[in-house]
Amino acid sequence: TIIMFTDGVVSAGVRAGVRFMPLAFVEDALRDVTDALTICDRLLSAAVEADSGRPNDDMSVVALTISTAAGEPPVRVQRVILPIP
Repeated sequence: TIIMFTDGVVSAGVRAGVRFMPLAFVEDALRDVTDALTICDRLLSAAVEADSGRPNDDMSVVALTISTAAGEPPVRVQRVILPIP
């Protein structure tokens, strides 16, 4: 699994004085779960929480998993959330 994220995730919590460490978060998450979608959801939720629910910058998280399991259907997920003021 390859996980990529934008600088908004890296800088999460800075404004609130919270030290959010996305790499450490992902390492911990990988101990419990290997599902790419779950890891993305957890990382993004934690980053938003570190910014007190109001991100100071855009945040994007992308995960890529290559599976060799036979018969497993290809999955493509794109989720976009746009806040309405």
